[in-house]
Amino acid sequence: MGTTVSKSLTGSSVHKSRGTEVEKQVEGELLEMEVDDDMGAVTYELSRTINLGNYESVKVGVSLSFPCKVGQESNVYEDVKKFVTEKVEEEEDRWK
Repeated sequence: MGTTVSKSLTGSSVHKSRGTEVEKQVEGELLEMEVDDDMGAVTYELSRTINLGNYESVKVGVSLSFPCKVGQESNVYEDVKKFVTEKVEEEEDRWK
């Protein structure tokens, strides 16, 4: 029998401005699912540093680990990569 697992999205953004650095944690509930004991996981992490000018920058990053059955890693990887990339691009757009 499987185990119910709740996954959440976590990440952070770092804003650097003239010698000071402020890090903001980003968290949110993503999903809840039942997983089998013989399952693995695919993890994808992406971060980008955005130059804001005037010696200021912000670094945004998202990491997601998602359970999958053995043999389905490639399909899950593409989905996880797409999700993470979209979230990083959303954060990037906020700072541009």
